[in-house]
Amino acid sequence: MTKMKPVQKKLTKKQKAFVATLVALFAIGGAVNSYALTASTTAKAKMKVLALFKITTIKDLIFPDAYPGAASESVAAGTANAAEFKVEGPGTAAFTVTLPTSVTMDKIGGTGLASEKIEVTSFVSSLPSNAGALVGGVKNFTVGATRAALASNQADGDYEGTFQVDVVY
Repeated sequence: MTKMKPVQKKLTKKQKAFVATLVALFAIGGAVNSYALTASTTAKAKMKVLALFKITTIKDLIFPDAYPGAASESVAAGTANAAEFKVEGPGTAAFTVTLPTSVTMDKIGGTGLASEKIEVTSFVSSLPSNAGALVGGVKNFTVGATRAALASNQADGDYEGTFQVDVVY
C-alpha cells in the first residue's frame, strides 16, 4: 500500500486576513474578559515637608522699672528677666544664633520725641559663642542686653521695642 502525501494548500490573501482577524478577536476577547474580572482602586502618596529649623519666643526681655536719670542697666542671659527662645529641628543638628547690635524702645503711645526713646545694645546669649546643638531635636537659650542710661527728662510710661534673633544652620 502506498502512502499518500498530505496535500498542503496555500491560503489566499482573503483567508489569511480572515485568520488574522479571528486571532485578533480572540486576543481582544481574552483581554476584555480578563479586564472584566479585575477590580481596582487608587491611593494617594502623601507627606509633609517640615521646616528644617524653627525658632519660637518663649518670653520677652524685661528691664526693671527705673526713674529718669537712672544709670544704664543690664539683664544677663540666663536670668529671670532674659528673653527665652526655643529652637526645634532634626536630632542633634548644630546651629548658631545671630543677635542684633541694637534696638530702640519707644514709649507706647508716645509722639516720637527723643525723650520717649531708649536704646538697647550689647545683646548676649546663654549659648557659648552663640552656637549650640539640639538635644532630641530641641534647645532653649536666653538672651540678655543692656539698656542705655535714662535721660533726666525721660518721659514716664511703658516702653517697648522689637528685636530679631536668627538661627543659622
